[in-house]
Amino acid sequence: MGVLFIGAVVLYANPTSIEDSLVAFYTFNDDTNSTVVIDTQGYSNGTFTDATGDPNTDAHATTGKINGALDFDGTDDYVDTGNTFESTFQDSFSISLWIKPDDGWASGSP
Repeated sequence: MGVLFIGAVVLYANPTSIEDSLVAFYTFNDDTNSTVVIDTQGYSNGTFTDATGDPNTDAHATTGKINGALDFDGTDDYVDTGNTFESTFQDSFSISLWIKPDDGWASGSP
């Protein structure tokens, strides 16, 4: 049972309150010369990967809706937490996130 919050991504599993069920919280404010993406809960730091470019988070830092954000190219950029959904979530859960697509979607489209 838990919640995973990634920047603006939230996973809820049998929520009683968000704080009680929080699994991880990623703000993506990691503007550092490192590949570490910090889980502010302290349970599951991730590793930022860019297979064809600079893997350090400072090379991908951008302005976010709230504070900073990381810019993913949609091709080979990802964060690996080392955990799997199967090992983390045994029951139903929900995911919520904020994204800003560069193109292809009209303003206000889901």
